[in-house]
Amino acid sequence: MEICNNANKSINLKDYRLSYTYPDTGVQTVWWETAEDKILEPGETLIFWIKNGSNDGLTLSDFNSKFGVSLTEDQLIDISVGGMANSGKRGLCLTTNVGDMVDNVVYNDNNADNTTADKSITFQNQYVNDVFTTAMTSDEETPTPGTITDKEKDDVPGIDNSTGETTGSNRLYRNDI
Repeated sequence: MEICNNANKSINLKDYRLSYTYPDTGVQTVWWETAEDKILEPGETLIFWIKNGSNDGLTLSDFNSKFGVSLTEDQLIDISVGGMANSGKRGLCLTTNVGDMVDNVVYNDNNADNTTADKSITFQNQYVNDVFTTAMTSDEETPTPGTITDKEKDDVPGIDNSTGETTGSNRLYRNDI
């Protein structure tokens, strides 16, 4: 799972938490939060590597080799949980540390199976009628951990691509779930 700061301001992730959600029941399980400063600069990404038992022994070097990248420990956070379900409606929710929802994404919605091995499900904030919503943009993308593609940059609503200035709000973008 990956988030990107697509705004022109730094975001301290100390003020946020990431939860795995069961949209049909409303249950949320906090997967990650920190009491330490974790600054995500404009344009930077942060990868949450979901460890699910079968991949517990893999290292950052293994991750980099699999995806052909050179991420550092500062760019990747291991989360040891039972994994992400590939069947059934599930989601990920970013909230403030006091529980205010910042963003929520859902996959396998409407009885669809959006999961395919070695493919990314991508989501994007959309600023419509003065409101941010998040929509799935693809469930067949090639994973690009640590990199936001030109296509994704060109399509980011709320960002003036010529100046990088935020025209909407300081939001996070999801990629590589």
